Amino acid sequence: MINYAPFNTKQVNYFRRTLRCWLNVAEGGKRAGKNILNILAFAENLETHPDKIHLAAGVTKATAKMNILDSNGFGLEHYFKGRCRTGTYNGVDCLHIMTRRGNKVVLYAGGKDSDDYRSIKGFSLGSVYVTEANECHQTFIQECMDRTLASKDRKIFFDINPKPPRHWFYTDLLDFQDKLLEQGNNPGYNYEHFTIWDNMSISDEQLKAALATYDKTSLWYQADILGKRTAATGRIYLAWDKNNMTTKVSQPRYTQFSIGVDIGGTDATVATLVGFTHQYGKAVVVDGYYHKQGKAEGMTHQQYAKEIVDRIWALDPEWGTTLKERSGVPAMAPQYIGTRKDGGIVPDLNGMGLMDAIYAIENNGFKCVYEGIGHVTRQSPAAGTRHGKGGTIHITLK
Repeated sequence: MINYAPFNTKQVNYFRRTLRCWLNVAEGGKRAGKNILNILAFAENLETHPDKIHLAAGVTKATAKMNILDSNGFGLEHYFKGRCRTGTYNGVDCLHIMTRRGNKVVLYAGGKDSDDYRSIKGFSLGSVYVTEANECHQTFIQECMDRTLASKDRKIFFDINPKPPRHWFYTDLLDFQDKLLEQGNNPGYNYEHFTIWDNMSISDEQLKAALATYDKTSLWYQADILGKRTAATGRIYLAWDKNNMTTKVSQPRYTQFSIGVDIGGTDATVATLVGFTHQYGKAVVVDGYYHKQGKAEGMTHQQYAKEIVDRIWALDPEWGTTLKERSGVPAMAPQYIGTRKDGGIVPDLNGMGLMDAIYAIENNGFKCVYEGIGHVTRQSPAAGTRHGKGGTIHITLK
């Protein structure tokens, strides 16, 4: 006899809907009880299902066994204790179960890789339960759904942890189901969101102590505890703390700039313009670019590059008029800046950024003195004049 913790109203209602719904999705944060609830619903489904062959799957076969068959004492092997045994069926590992409606075969498989779907090809499945379904490969999930099309009582159970909003599991599957449900055309779709607050096996004291260890403003907390679909993932986003990692700088004088771009696939595309002061004394975020998702709008890498360059170009007021007139980035054809080391003709530096100007000056055998930030608006001596080796060129940037 399994000693379950009490279920709350939300969990009970989800379970009741699984008895009549074909697609059952439990999404939410970590330790929210999604897995235990779906195991219970899947087991009850097996007891009375008219079909013989079913599937329990996870990212790997080991995950499926751990999370569905065992599940720390709450899995199928414990639910059907005394009525089941492990074995094989047509060469595939499985759990044989004697249910109230006869012998059932629950295959178990992993679905992480693109060719994992081959392990279940050829089977006609009555029902499927995939834990951490959106961690599995898309081809495997699609095969799982296709394998149940001939079922006498089609049943699919997924539990998922939140992913970025443009993850394929949402765009290619759940978003469409949600749309049908809103239109009143999908009564067999059962979706519920759970958090750690729904896990009645955790006491109030335990919960309070655990939550005190999290930064409530972090994306880690938003995703893992609140179960929200956050667009930014990865260590760089989780570690970023604006209050501790940024500082206000009044009228900084930059000697170098750096542009960092992270083009997202399912995540957002972001870019930062960072200015460095003398000898890298300070790194200052001058401006940033953020585009939530580009897939829906069909944004290409070239379009992103143009938008980012447009954004940076428009930062300098000296070029604002040109930008408005041309509705884009001004022509930036490469200029020949010379390679003479013994002095000679002073290059034309007008419009160059600081680093390009310094390179052009020093590459022609001169020294540079500059003031201001931005692009070169004035130079002395003038472009085209002769200047001796080692001579100094003064430039003004705005």
